[in-house]
Amino acid sequence: MNEASEEIARGERFDFGENWSRFLRDVDEERIGQAVASLTGMLGVTTLDGKRFLDAGSGSGMFSLAARRLGATVHSFDFDARPVACTAELRRRYSTDDVQRGLFVGRSAPYQRHVAKRSHSHSSIH
Repeated sequence: MNEASEEIARGERFDFGENWSRFLRDVDEERIGQAVASLTGMLGVTTLDGKRFLDAGSGSGMFSLAARRLGATVHSFDFDARPVACTAELRRRYSTDDVQRGLFVGRSAPYQRHVAKRSHSHSSIH
């Protein structure tokens, strides 16, 4: 059992992975299109060609997929293994980008080697 799983078992952390697992059952091209539209609206762009996109706290992986569809090179990671599995499943279905489990803090954090001009996170970064 990893640290996130232990915290969930003790009731100290919400089990986002359960939500994302259920969400994956309903993913289709329409929902992916909505994520693409949401991302372009939020960023004020129509393309991410040639850009790098860091999805910290990737959750379901929808915004990683949306960024990839917009042309970005995407690096996704999450602290909790279950959201990582969800992101990996979307990657398996629709893309080929990297996803890993890790922390968004400290010198050894995975983002240190993937400097991005814009990043996206569903969760708080402390």
